Amino acid sequence: MEYLYGFVFNRQRHDERLKRGGEQKSVVILSHNPYSSVFRPLLQIMGPLYFDIGKKALEYIASYVSMWPTPVPGKQMELHIGNAMLKVSLPPAHSLPFEIGIFEESASAMAPFLPSNQSIPQGLFHDSDIFGTFRGILLQLWLLWELMLIGEPILIIGPTPPQCCEAVASLVSLVAPLPCSVDFRPYFTIHDPDFKHLNSLREGDMFPPMVLGVTNLFFLKALCNIPHIVSVGSPASNSNQVAFASRSSASRIPGRPEGFGLQQLSLKKFSPSSLLSAVKLRRDGPLCLMTEHKEAIWSTYVATTKPDTSILNRLIDAGISPRVEESMSVVNNEILRRHFLELTTNFLAPFGPYFRASTPF
Repeated sequence: MEYLYGFVFNRQRHDERLKRGGEQKSVVILSHNPYSSVFRPLLQIMGPLYFDIGKKALEYIASYVSMWPTPVPGKQMELHIGNAMLKVSLPPAHSLPFEIGIFEESASAMAPFLPSNQSIPQGLFHDSDIFGTFRGILLQLWLLWELMLIGEPILIIGPTPPQCCEAVASLVSLVAPLPCSVDFRPYFTIHDPDFKHLNSLREGDMFPPMVLGVTNLFFLKALCNIPHIVSVGSPASNSNQVAFASRSSASRIPGRPEGFGLQQLSLKKFSPSSLLSAVKLRRDGPLCLMTEHKEAIWSTYVATTKPDTSILNRLIDAGISPRVEESMSVVNNEILRRHFLELTTNFLAPFGPYFRASTPF
């Protein structure tokens, strides 16, 4: 099945003169190619221009886009937009949807050896914010990696569309360089044509392998047969940074970046109050999200892979200001992405010969 990928720039504006007290408009890019590293920065240029100038801005942007060179998967490219230039890295061919004629080349390219140049992306959505999305449940990343690896169905619940979309994209990127084999919908709604089928599944029916990102809590009841539910994000505006800073401010040493690692996570995980909260969350089940949003995971799956404490100790909490927070998030994402890239390639290593077209069977 062929899908379209949508990238959105949204603007909300309060205006008491309007009937509803304001307006909400979006600029949307639709593409058959999941090039988030291209379309996200492009929207940051195109969105504001459109709202300031109108349709002429779209014509102006389109004239430059039409002159862009043909995309080269797995390469860094320089794309001009007026006086600006986008330096982007495209995902490799093996991570893109398979097309007739490129399967052999893609399978060979996916031979599981750790890439020598890790600055080149090894999978889809390599620019997604893993750390920012799952910062409240970092210890569960290894569980989520295994669930993605074996193709388990997962329901992602976020307070806003951007948060649930980012979570789905981050999970897809977690298994690079392995292509994501399950169906994933970053923003799933009741209007999706497949909702009727999924809603009709009864207890004991096998839920199809897919990752669904939702904001509507109705899905907790409608898709109650899905075995793994993950709640991410914070319901308040810009609360990722504010909540994170408030949680860690009590133990931060002034002038010294603090490790968001084993010591802090262990105290959080094993304190009596945290254990009681975890037991209560498990007992109440995901329906407790109907009254209060929490970052949590509900799953009976027991992961074989344990959290890597050396990686957790390298993560930095420096929520002094939004600018510093953003730069530290980039560093933390790089640490996590390299770790899971190596984890996946090590897992695939025994299968390496079978990915090469020259291997006899």
